[in-house]
Amino acid sequence: MKIIDCHTHIGYSKVFDVNISEKELFDGMKKNNITAALVQPFPGAPNVKEVHDRIAKLSEEHPGKIFGIVNLYPYIDEEEYKAELERLVKDHGFVGVKIHTGGHAVNPSGKVGLMIFEMAKRLNIPVMVHSGQGG
Repeated sequence: MKIIDCHTHIGYSKVFDVNISEKELFDGMKKNNITAALVQPFPGAPNVKEVHDRIAKLSEEHPGKIFGIVNLYPYIDEEEYKAELERLVKDHGFVGVKIHTGGHAVNPSGKVGLMIFEMAKRLNIPVMVHSGQGG
């Protein structure tokens, strides 16, 4: 049986005070018989571009096992947001984008949320909406 972890992270989180390495990700996957994982930065990661690039490298080194999810702070400059989302999807094969209602204070039906849905539609990727508490 294939088990896919559809919500995992690497990198540093100030909120949860953790720093998950690539090794820890793979160790956890092996321990729990995970076949593949959708991987993203934590919301509010201080170095989100670096973490996205680490995920891109992992997905390129482990095709079919690691899939990147874009998790950007959506209140940066709109053109910067769109360019980074497009770069990650088109250049690095990221398979989705996340709206974090709590961690990024995004209303999915508000202006910023709708912009993300429009970009996802244009890029033909799904949107993951984080709707509950973490932890």
